[in-house]
Amino acid sequence: MNEKQFAIICGAFGILVATLLSPMDQLFSESVLFWGNLLAFWGPHLLILVLALALCLRGAYIAGILFALALYLSLYGIWVFFYASPSDSLIWLGYWFSMPGAVIGEILLAIFVNKKRTYNAWVAWLIALTVISICIAMNQFILCKTLLHCGI
Repeated sequence: MNEKQFAIICGAFGILVATLLSPMDQLFSESVLFWGNLLAFWGPHLLILVLALALCLRGAYIAGILFALALYLSLYGIWVFFYASPSDSLIWLGYWFSMPGAVIGEILLAIFVNKKRTYNAWVAWLIALTVISICIAMNQFILCKTLLHCGI
């Protein structure tokens, strides 16, 4: 499997997570709710993917970025559905507002890692996964301590 195929698999994992978080009873209907939620959940991934392609990041880095985003979406979805207050109707703004952390991580990868060093594909994937995860976590921590009430 080459890096491009691995990136496609990681992107498909993100689409799967977004699909599972959308209302399943309306999957095959013309429901705006399902398709709107799917776009709201996976839309940031798509924008970050476009930026990664614009930055000419290597396929292994893109795979790591997409996997980190899918992992973050699944953890955020678990937190929202099982631990957050039902009265928090705008809670998904925290998900959208944490995406600048991923963008910053992507830019850091492009500047410091992408062209300067050649790593094995798995090492490059792990580096991207780590950098994006740390940047998203730092962004989310700052949001929870300033703009949002996250209950932590």
